Amino acid sequence: KTLNYFNDSSLEIPFEKTIVTNESIMEIQKLFDSLNRINLSTFSIIDKAISDFISIREISIQSPFRVLSYFSILELLLTSYKRGGANDSSLSNQLQKKIKLINNLVEDKIDFHDYFQGADSNSLETIIEKLYQFRNNIAHGNYSDFEKEFKIIKQNGTQVIPFLHELLRTILIVAIQNPQLIYDLKEC
Repeated sequence: KTLNYFNDSSLEIPFEKTIVTNESIMEIQKLFDSLNRINLSTFSIIDKAISDFISIREISIQSPFRVLSYFSILELLLTSYKRGGANDSSLSNQLQKKIKLINNLVEDKIDFHDYFQGADSNSLETIIEKLYQFRNNIAHGNYSDFEKEFKIIKQNGTQVIPFLHELLRTILIVAIQNPQLIYDLKEC
């Protein structure tokens, strides 16, 4: 059951075949045990995030609304609305900083270079910023110019969904293993 939370078989991009080792089984068991220890009524946003993550499967892989869905869950878990705050409180900036922090904490880091090519000076924050701008264009019905503004994620536009899936999957694992961290980050 736990594996269903973190595997999206509707992705049309073939996953590498993974040999299930004893280490993999132990990792799944650890995640399952962590999930069972969480009082989901106390950590209701994590419960909602998991439920929403599972529901993303109902959206076509070709639909740009999948991008919106991934970001809505990321916002649920990591952002807070701060009225009248400085630019640092914008949702995009919050996501950039908090995702970088989480990525620095996890053992198995998400390397955006596996999904997007570009200058070596590009950072995870730059990718999140561009993806969030892309998300805004979808939300507001605007055209996205992949020859100019979104060239950084154009390399292979089909990589946006797998990247966001892997990113959110990693953050959900952190949320399940350390729910208080996610709640604290949300309030920052």
